[in-house]
Amino acid sequence: MKVLIATHNQGKIHEFKALLKKHQIEALTVKDFPPQSFEVEETGASYLENAVLKALKYYEVYQVPVISDDSGLEVVCLDGAPGIKSSRFLDSHVSFETKRKALIQLIGSNIPAEAFFVAYVVYYDGHTLLNARGDITGLIIHEERGTNGFGYDPIFFLPDYQKTMAEISDNLKNTISHRAKACEALIKKIQLMRSGL
Repeated sequence: MKVLIATHNQGKIHEFKALLKKHQIEALTVKDFPPQSFEVEETGASYLENAVLKALKYYEVYQVPVISDDSGLEVVCLDGAPGIKSSRFLDSHVSFETKRKALIQLIGSNIPAEAFFVAYVVYYDGHTLLNARGDITGLIIHEERGTNGFGYDPIFFLPDYQKTMAEISDNLKNTISHRAKACEALIKKIQLMRSGL
């Protein structure tokens, strides 16, 4: 089985390829197709709505089964912000290093602050739309640690492992992360659908 990963984010592509490979699913990227020019406006009011918008648009353009996601960081003391605007926090063109520093300043004396990574992953093949959710709890810390990861990973501390998401191995991340949990749940739904159950 082959599916197109509906993103240009290299960090997400790397994660999805590893997650899907475990289930003998070949992950395609936009680089496997002739160049297309389009944008997906993330106008949804939730992670799920944004993930569905991406899946529908990528399927419309490429006409192959698609897996898309939308994810974000929710900080409890900020009432769930930056949430669905995590990648656009401050501005979509601002580096994640700048976003992380601004978030730490915003949290201020509440650090370490309880937070969640949340992901919704969607499968669409032109007929069937499936989705699954995953999350992971951690703490936002004031110092950046680790280089393995992207986005907010260097300041998302996992108390059970005494490491940030950017310090743990790919292997562990692809087992415990919000995206990994959502992807595993989605793959089970895809397998059930394909087996006719």
